[in-house]
Amino acid sequence: MQVDKVNFRKNQSLTNNPPIPSQREEISKKDLKTFNFSDKFTRGDVIDVYDTPREFFKALIKDINNAKERIYITNLIIANKDNDKISGILLKALIDAKKRGVDVKLILDKAATAYVSGNSTVEALKKAGIPVKLQPTLSLKRLIKDKSFIVAEHRKIFLVDDKAYLGGVCISDLWYNNNYRDLMLKLKGAVVEDIVKEISRSWPTEKFIVFKDTQNKGHISMEVIDTLNGDLTFKEKALELIRKAKKEIWVENQYLVDEDVAKALDEAAKRGVRVVLVVPKNKDDFINDYLYIPISKVLTEDLVKDGAEVWRYKGDGNQYLLHTKLMVVDDRYVLTGSHNLDYMSTERNHEISLLIDSQPLAERLKDFIREGIKHSEPETPLRGFKRVWAQVARFLIKHSPAGPVD
Repeated sequence: MQVDKVNFRKNQSLTNNPPIPSQREEISKKDLKTFNFSDKFTRGDVIDVYDTPREFFKALIKDINNAKERIYITNLIIANKDNDKISGILLKALIDAKKRGVDVKLILDKAATAYVSGNSTVEALKKAGIPVKLQPTLSLKRLIKDKSFIVAEHRKIFLVDDKAYLGGVCISDLWYNNNYRDLMLKLKGAVVEDIVKEISRSWPTEKFIVFKDTQNKGHISMEVIDTLNGDLTFKEKALELIRKAKKEIWVENQYLVDEDVAKALDEAAKRGVRVVLVVPKNKDDFINDYLYIPISKVLTEDLVKDGAEVWRYKGDGNQYLLHTKLMVVDDRYVLTGSHNLDYMSTERNHEISLLIDSQPLAERLKDFIREGIKHSEPETPLRGFKRVWAQVARFLIKHSPAGPVD
């Protein structure tokens, strides 16, 4: 990807006038005037951006092979080691790390992992003495309590020693072979320990290694947004970003189903903010193609009418499915991670994203979206029965306790 405009080079931190640690409180107050960073405000550096999953996995395996103290992974799935190349490669690297004395732990979604692997990879990990927690996805108790039958472990975190990768990539050859268009950030600094703390809260009976000397380390203002069933922090942050935008909002996401987000984007377009939206043309599965995508087409009608630029990603040959979760606002703020713009992500699943204040990173990720637009086509409206069905689907999904979770 061409990134010369922001003078970014591999392994160079994306910093914006790096402050010294003693300036942290002063900078925090300054940021609060522009955008509401919460008490979870922290600092860190983005030391690389991976816009193809294959390159991310290469870097991850290299880091795991060199790991000395800790490897913590949370993900929706790990595929079957016997017929999925990257799952087999990762399995071997994790077992080797465990033999070297590295503390290795994984948290996975129980239903999704069982569906794609039959738990064969999980059993191999456990046999090697690696603790694996399978988060229960389905719960009748939750259904009775708050109408949330499905709550997925949807976070994508790969933490190795003092570095963390965060984004949307699952452990499967669909990503390793670059069939999915997706994004991962590589992080260092205080933010990494904040991520460790969020992982540890999911597994209070296990001990996690926390590095003690990272406070204030890093040059970029960040906030970790970790949400679970009923926690609307991500949704509130996304809506605040959209409503406070002054110049432009760039969004690339595999779903646009949350009506509050769609309405906020439309209101931004009405007040003259440039709104650029990239969503999938198709997803090659029934639920998405016949429910989520028709719903998003209905929700983009007002956006197009009010001047937003809406694109349908159709792929570039091999990379034919869009899985990105990204928002860039006013050439400064970046919101990215595992959250989709659907009710499962904004209101139910266990998700994690980062709010980052960095002009160079914002510009680079706008270039990433521009590259996606080259392989997209303008939005087209639904007609006739398809539009009627989309309205029915819209009602069903809005009031359903379940929905897609990838």
